[in-house]
Amino acid sequence: KPEAREKIAICDSIMMLLKSADAKFELLKYGEANADYHKIQMLNPLDKYVINRIFECNRSQDVLCNSYYQAAEQYFRDKDYDKARVLYQRVVDRQGAESVNSSLKISEIDRLERHSINRERVLTYEFDSNTAIGLSYGTYGAHSHGYFTLRLNTAVFDLARSEYAFN
Repeated sequence: KPEAREKIAICDSIMMLLKSADAKFELLKYGEANADYHKIQMLNPLDKYVINRIFECNRSQDVLCNSYYQAAEQYFRDKDYDKARVLYQRVVDRQGAESVNSSLKISEIDRLERHSINRERVLTYEFDSNTAIGLSYGTYGAHSHGYFTLRLNTAVFDLARSEYAFN
């Protein structure tokens, strides 16, 4: 009788794990489903359904991660780093074939964002009695270098307006 109880417990475990694994598979959580299918396979190594599901999990995981990676690469090329980071992180979380490259890209996005924050640009409009219009472009606090300024002389600006022959 103890042997029968042990076999019943194994069958109950298999049924519970199978239900959980199939639900995870349907939710596209292939890594988690794969882990559950492997537990079932350890309890029943000859289960063909489980063997096929393990293969499907691996194949589906590769396809899903590849699609995430390709989309992330496009977002990265388009400089939409927020969307790219999310997709690269999904590849890393799912341990896809491009996990290492995705981690490197996330690091590169971090570096680019730190670099761009330190190099924010500003465009200012200036107006006073001696200058008809003035535009300045550069980084914050960099008036001594890295700044471009354009000013138009009031007399030249008035001359250009007065010589205009058409309404």
